[in-house]
Amino acid sequence: MQGRTHLVIGAALAAVILKPASVPLFAAGCCAAAAGGIICDLDADGSRANRGVAKAGALLFLLLVLLIFADLYAGYGLYDTLRSRAAGSTRMAAAFFFLFLCALGMVSPHRSMMHSITAGLLLTVCVRLIVPELTTYFAIGFASHLLLDLVNRKGIPLFYPLKKRFSLGLFRSDGLMSRLLFLTGSAALVILAFQFVQR
Repeated sequence: MQGRTHLVIGAALAAVILKPASVPLFAAGCCAAAAGGIICDLDADGSRANRGVAKAGALLFLLLVLLIFADLYAGYGLYDTLRSRAAGSTRMAAAFFFLFLCALGMVSPHRSMMHSITAGLLLTVCVRLIVPELTTYFAIGFASHLLLDLVNRKGIPLFYPLKKRFSLGLFRSDGLMSRLLFLTGSAALVILAFQFVQR
């Protein structure tokens, strides 16, 4: 399926299943689910997800290097501060592992590691450690991507690193079904957002 389809289906499915109780949770949850729905395609050359994460990753890496130099040469004590706050350091370690998995996904062949339950579990654990409230939203978005890619003809390695691919072979990834699902997901999101406004 196309990237936009994965985005809206992930967000709409999570919103319908989890029924967020507030506008902020609806917005944050939809964003987390959309991220989960598109993150699998980091391994697709030229995808929006790939380009966006490449820029964010480069920026975060530059920031990390600057922080390390600041800590070493200016004596800001950042390392000691992080070490003394176990929750903060766990969250930071999870964030860096999340970025590492994303970077690994970007250099992997399309429909390999990032299109697996293995990657989904690892990334979801990271999200759980970083932002626990959005874990289920992200997981539903990720699962929706795998389910949508299962119905097309190319197949995905669900149990990576095992190479066996699974496919129902029902639709093309860029065909009519992708467009219909995109329109359905978009309509569902608009209706759900409108319901929040009416409250």
